[in-house]
Amino acid sequence: MIESIEKITNILQFDNDPQVAKEEEYKPQIKKILVTEEMVVDYVQVSGDDNLIHVNDEAAKEAGFAEGKIAHGTLLTGLAFSAIAELHGHHLDITHVEVFFKRPVYVGKEAEIEVVKSPSEQEGIEKFDFKIKSEAKNRMKLSSEGSVSYKVKNENCDSQNLKRTLMIGWIAKETVENLNGVAVTHLAIDFIDTALNDERPTSTKEEEAIDHKMASQRTNFKGFYGDGLQIYSGFYVLSNPAWRKRD
Repeated sequence: MIESIEKITNILQFDNDPQVAKEEEYKPQIKKILVTEEMVVDYVQVSGDDNLIHVNDEAAKEAGFAEGKIAHGTLLTGLAFSAIAELHGHHLDITHVEVFFKRPVYVGKEAEIEVVKSPSEQEGIEKFDFKIKSEAKNRMKLSSEGSVSYKVKNENCDSQNLKRTLMIGWIAKETVENLNGVAVTHLAIDFIDTALNDERPTSTKEEEAIDHKMASQRTNFKGFYGDGLQIYSGFYVLSNPAWRKRD
């Protein structure tokens, strides 16, 4: 996992210093980043998610993505984590993530990440909402939106958060494995407050069919280390053709 941590640190630019002044922390902050082919290829290597919609233009178009290859939704979520760390600090330990993926972000397009700190009712917990927009048909459209909750700690939490980011990517890969043309539309995950090691957790999955305009399957999952220690729990929802053809 150590090599993967180093690579994803470079992909997400996770080591920049915080930039937001205290008096500005509840105002929307914007970070823009170009989603390059190199970035996606590197993410394929660390996540293992080589679904053809991410690596092959023709396959992506055949699956309903009009402009070709799309970025991984979990890569974009990781970029949101990176933006929050860069803007608000590295002392925040991820406890909960929920993301709705509205439209694809095509490889080669710029992603605009808006982060807003929201009031938290729990002591020692900070919450951030984010939106990611990208160009589609010559105008900016909402690609995804979600929220992240953090436990405030007196230490740098980047290593732990990068491991969690990798775990999210691994779960997505396992979910869509052998399902070319399928994308994730909704993700929610709770991380148990425990120190993470370099072991890759084993996930248990339970799938259920759903009838929704934009989705067809929900997968509930839990993650465990080899000694039985639970690390996370949550669910993914998979797209149907109506979602893939959105412009």
